[in-house]
Amino acid sequence: MGLKDRLRGIGPVLAAAFVAAWVGTGASSSEAAGEAVEFHVVQAVADLPRLAAYLEILDEEGDPVDNVSPGRLAVTVGPNPAGVVDVKSLEEAGEGVACVLLVDVSRSLGERTFGRVREALGAWIDAMTEKDRAAVMTFGTDVRLALDFTGDKGALEEAVAALSPSDDHTQLHLGLARAAELGRRADPGLPARRAVLVLSDGRDDFAGGMTKEEVKESMKVDPVPVYAVGFHDPPATSRKEEYLKVLGEFARTSGGAYFRGEEGSFSEIFSRVARRIRAGFAAALSCEDCRGDGRVYRLQATFSSGPRSLTDGIDVRLLPPPEAPSASETAPIPGDNASVPAASADNETGLGDRTGPDNRTEAPDNASGVPPDNETPSSSDNASEGQSREARDNATSGGRADDPADNATSLFASDPPAPEGPRWKLPGWGYAAGAAVLVLCAALLFSSRRRRTGKEASDEEAAPREEEASLPDLPPGAVSPEAETGPAIPRGLPVRLAVVRGDVRARPYEVDLTDRAVIGRSRAEADVAIPEDAEVSRRHCELILEDGMVFVRDLGSVNGTLVNGVPIAGKYRLETDDTLLVGGTELRIALPGR
Repeated sequence: MGLKDRLRGIGPVLAAAFVAAWVGTGASSSEAAGEAVEFHVVQAVADLPRLAAYLEILDEEGDPVDNVSPGRLAVTVGPNPAGVVDVKSLEEAGEGVACVLLVDVSRSLGERTFGRVREALGAWIDAMTEKDRAAVMTFGTDVRLALDFTGDKGALEEAVAALSPSDDHTQLHLGLARAAELGRRADPGLPARRAVLVLSDGRDDFAGGMTKEEVKESMKVDPVPVYAVGFHDPPATSRKEEYLKVLGEFARTSGGAYFRGEEGSFSEIFSRVARRIRAGFAAALSCEDCRGDGRVYRLQATFSSGPRSLTDGIDVRLLPPPEAPSASETAPIPGDNASVPAASADNETGLGDRTGPDNRTEAPDNASGVPPDNETPSSSDNASEGQSREARDNATSGGRADDPADNATSLFASDPPAPEGPRWKLPGWGYAAGAAVLVLCAALLFSSRRRRTGKEASDEEAAPREEEASLPDLPPGAVSPEAETGPAIPRGLPVRLAVVRGDVRARPYEVDLTDRAVIGRSRAEADVAIPEDAEVSRRHCELILEDGMVFVRDLGSVNGTLVNGVPIAGKYRLETDDTLLVGGTELRIALPGR
């Protein structure tokens, strides 16, 4: 057989081998395309021993991957391992999103560009689901909350329609910090998944305002992911591009994402942002060894993707649990032998919705005895104030039959209500006799008190004369020994706290700081009382004077204490013009001669 014949016989074999190799390569490429290439932990919420981590797991096309099971995820919180209870997509978990719509209202946008912004915000609002919530916040010369979190699309559309580019300056940095603060609120009923959506050219031209470094520092602990749409009007310049780079840094540092506005209309880009947010996963975690000591821990997650392991983490502050309610303040779950607090912390963080049907936390309104208007992020901190007496009254009386919530406490009564005894009616003359006896007793008591008061007054008048008689005669100009050796009244460091956010009409707080001064909501327990701010804990934080320096320390408050927009851990030294955020009240510090 010649060479040509041998080559002719080998040709079909080589062709078949080439086709098989090509098909195999295509199959493996297709399989690889479904594997994750991006893994991000974008948000974490703690309600110890349970936690929830929100994840983005994307393939090469930027789409969410399939087959995300708990076995492919490993999580640690600081030095402690956390068990992965379940992993679901947000759609499977049935969760909504609470989004802060941060809007630039400076004149730099122009009416035409601002019209496109309104159109995009309208499309976002129109696409909201029943479980979604949104708030509208603006930034320009000032940062203002135009509308708090709501699911009312009509109210949101009205709030957006009322906005206009009218301010002369832009405080983008402060706007991002305030939007993150709003996004961290733990209001009952708010979805636990949070996001900040901002459309901006990245410029902040407010002299003396918050710096870029301060914004990034505030995003390090418990960040709220920022999804930023960056754009600028023509012509393009290197300075405008630098502004957009900074905006992208903010988005990535917070765990969010950056989108370039020139790639399409704002409405189309907002739709891409919405798909990116809703494509995430919610992981329900359990960490029995974690302790709520107010410290910051690293939540580190590793996802197994074929031969690769992708890892990412986020810093989360583990706060102590709220005060445990008494037995009279709990209500049973229908069909369950166990009971949970009627005003469970799960209702504040939304964790109950993530961990499956066994963690039901729905409770009748007002079941804890606190009026609905007081259901705020710090309500768990003062849940026991004013409730014990009401719970006892309800337990004694059995509650009102027409209010199931008021009857909740009677379900825990150990003894059945005492049977009613025989009733008898008092005759009319009995009422008259009783009234006469009461009047006589009151007259005798009044007469006795008058005699006693007169005697005490005469004794007090006589006492000074006896003391004067016992004193030796002093020469003119001499000073009494008691006057020389009497204790001096100590004077502390005068500290002034001016309200810059909250009840700004309130007068500044003046504190004569000698050692420690507590700031809180309780008038009885705090030296600086802010009773009108329900987000402030009873004993929120304290000012400390040490070696002539003033420090602040959080006292395990529910919402934490922030200095210049940054959450603190341990003692933090204060200087003049520092801002102290407790609950929803921001105070500016003024120290003497500093």
